[in-house]
Amino acid sequence: MTTSRLALIFLAVSLSSCMTYRGYPDAPTVVVPGAAKKIEPLHYAINGSAMFSGPTAIRDALVAEAPFAGVTPADGEVTQGYYLRVKIEQLSPSIPAVLFGYLSYITLTILPSWSTQDGSVLTFTLYKDGKEIRAKDYIIRRGTFVWIVMLPLLWVNLMTPSEDEAFAAATRDFMAQPS
Repeated sequence: MTTSRLALIFLAVSLSSCMTYRGYPDAPTVVVPGAAKKIEPLHYAINGSAMFSGPTAIRDALVAEAPFAGVTPADGEVTQGYYLRVKIEQLSPSIPAVLFGYLSYITLTILPSWSTQDGSVLTFTLYKDGKEIRAKDYIIRRGTFVWIVMLPLLWVNLMTPSEDEAFAAATRDFMAQPS
């Protein structure tokens, strides 16, 4: 089999899925009127990884919308001023979802597979002068459906939330709450 045929088969198999995210704040939290930016900067650290570019979305949302004088990444824990630690923990799919996923990909997605239990837990913890002042967990679930029949419906992914949108919404929600 030629390389171009293998590439085409790989592309068709990898694109024959629809994916969506749930469990994050639907609407942006309204910022309290008159809430000014703090004079102090915010240092942050993002620990863990995500399936796609969720950590980048967290960084972008912090820089664009955090109510602080400046937002900079921290090399270690900061004991003076504001420090935000974001922990990303991956949630595994269920065992049946993994088994059906393997069967689906072995058959080039002729057999369907789906998962509704995997995703991420985002834990935001805000510190001031080394003391925790606020923490919140966001459990963001990913729903995936893979089947070769879905290939013509690939455009549906453009209308469903992405990991970036879910992570950015959780970040905006956490930053909009008073500290």
